[in-house]
Amino acid sequence: MTATPRTVPTFRSAKWPTHLGICGDLILGAAQSQDCVHEIDTSFSSMGGEEHYGKLNIWSREVLEQGLFLATNIAMATNPLRFSVSDAYNIRFVPEAIDGSDPDVASLPPALTSANGIAVVVWVSEDRKACVVMGFTWMNKTHMWLQFKMRLTFEATIRWEPWTCPPVGTLVNFEAVITGVDEEETFTANIRRLTSIDANTKALQQALQGVSTPSANRAARLRQARAAARDTTPTPSPPSAAKAGGDAQDKVEDGEAGPSTPSPRKHRRLNTTA
Repeated sequence: MTATPRTVPTFRSAKWPTHLGICGDLILGAAQSQDCVHEIDTSFSSMGGEEHYGKLNIWSREVLEQGLFLATNIAMATNPLRFSVSDAYNIRFVPEAIDGSDPDVASLPPALTSANGIAVVVWVSEDRKACVVMGFTWMNKTHMWLQFKMRLTFEATIRWEPWTCPPVGTLVNFEAVITGVDEEETFTANIRRLTSIDANTKALQQALQGVSTPSANRAARLRQARAAARDTTPTPSPPSAAKAGGDAQDKVEDGEAGPSTPSPRKHRRLNTTA
């Protein structure tokens, strides 16, 4: 007996979260601590040598030493500039002997600070060689979701000449080297990899801009209609038995109605003949 083949969908719906991570050298300064949660003054250098200052949140039983740390893909937000590390083991302290503080001693070369993540394209230049991406990064239970915004650019070299940015509304996965900050206080970066993930991101764009998404689902519209009907339709209350009996008695006393008589009961005649 041959079984009837079932219809198997050939597609799979996927949901992508936005995220931004940073890799590079971070200089940690003074910390404000409470219950093993530390908020530390942090700075890093972009490719042009410009210093950028922000805050780093980390959970640790002990306050971290001030100095140079190597960070690998830790959460980053740009508005405001903030970093989040879930555990101190996720960043590596560089000893003072090789951190570059003494120019006469051999040290590790400074690393280029790079960013990587998933974001939505919200603006594209006319020549499609630059774009602005936006998204939200989950930091921690205290700060929750924070926004990031970054301007990505293809360098004017032969290597990147055939490359162009995807249109507005595209969800992309990217890697880029941070180069500085533009006049609008937006971080700029040179693209090293740019991959399109999804093109239907209208709801995600509205969420990033703080606009509520209208419900296009039939079931959701039905629930809204029923909820509105319940709010506007008054619920009739049934009359009580005592009130109904009192109204009938008042009508009899006023002469508007006669007393109700019970229906005659039928009696069966007994057969007395033997």
